[in-house]
Amino acid sequence: MRVPNDLYFKPDTYLLFSIYYRALTVGHRKLSAKSFFERFHKQIQAMGHVLEWLDLAYPNRKNGLGWMPSHIMIDLIVQPHRRRLKSRKESPSAQDEDTFETMIEEALADVEYDSSIRQDMISVLGVLGLVAYVSGGEGVPTNLLRELVAKRRRRERDRREMESIWPEGL
Repeated sequence: MRVPNDLYFKPDTYLLFSIYYRALTVGHRKLSAKSFFERFHKQIQAMGHVLEWLDLAYPNRKNGLGWMPSHIMIDLIVQPHRRRLKSRKESPSAQDEDTFETMIEEALADVEYDSSIRQDMISVLGVLGLVAYVSGGEGVPTNLLRELVAKRRRRERDRREMESIWPEGL
C-alpha cells in the first residue's frame, strides 16, 4: 500500500503515518495523505498518546503527526507478520477487556477523544501485531501487548511511590 506523500512527511514520520493509514482506512475509499490527515486528525492525536504511553512512540511536535516511532515500534514493524493474527480464544476475556480499558483510561486521561478510539486503537495495534482476533472479529491483546501495559503500569506505580517518599519542594 502506497499513499501519495502529499504532506511531504520525512521517512520516520511517514512510517508511523502508514501504520495509521493501514489501520483506519478499512472500508473507506483510498485517500491522499492530506485528506486522510484532515479526516482522521482527532484519532491520530489520540492514538499518538496511546502509542507514547506504551513506549512505541515519542512526542515530536515539529512533524505533522506530533509523534515519532520509537525503536520498539520500528522493531515491531520490521518483523514479518502474517496478515492478521488469529487468537485461539472463542471470545475476549475480562482480562483482555481490562487491558484495553487500562490503555484508554491511563493514556488518554487528559485528552479529549472520540468514542470510536477503542476500535481505532485495536486496529492500529493489530497492524503492529500486538492484537490477535477471535473468530467474531473482536481483538484480544497479545502477550507482548500485555507486557508493554504491565511495564508502563509498574513505572507509573514506582513514580507515584517516589513522589510520596520525596514530595515536591524538598
